[in-house]
Amino acid sequence: MSDQDSPVPEFSGPWAPAFTSAYREASSDFERKALSDGTVSGEELAEVELGFITCLEAVGLTSDGFNPDGSVGFAFPPDMGSHKANALSDRCSASSGFDTVGSLYFATHRNPQNLDDAKIIAACLVQKKVVPPSYGASDYNRDAPDRAFPFTDSGVGTKALTTCTTDPLGLLKQ
Repeated sequence: MSDQDSPVPEFSGPWAPAFTSAYREASSDFERKALSDGTVSGEELAEVELGFITCLEAVGLTSDGFNPDGSVGFAFPPDMGSHKANALSDRCSASSGFDTVGSLYFATHRNPQNLDDAKIIAACLVQKKVVPPSYGASDYNRDAPDRAFPFTDSGVGTKALTTCTTDPLGLLKQ
């Protein structure tokens, strides 16, 4: 029986459904092994990052690697165009394991208890005093699609929004 045919492990904890889904979507033995214990280590992330950067370079893209929040920027030759560059980056993301292993590493480090995103982002915005103290998850869910937030100072509010969506609990190294 190959690893791909093996049963999905019984995951537990706040991220169990996400690990189950990622394990089912995994296309490599590396991904399944990295996910099998219900955590993603820094070493496993480093392997994903190396594979991602190597893939990007092989298709003519360059990158400085992952940012602390899991985002990644890349550059491409002008004659390639952004549409093709994004498609190539998406392919590298999938083939390197970033879509499964990497995304779970960042998600579990950003929000270890898998708390409701709208609640923790709204609380962060309140803590930064850019929205009224009564601002809550339902307000955030209403305002987010159109980015129509009730900031008293739009510059400060926009900066706080970036911080709060990236790292609402203040857990990521900057």
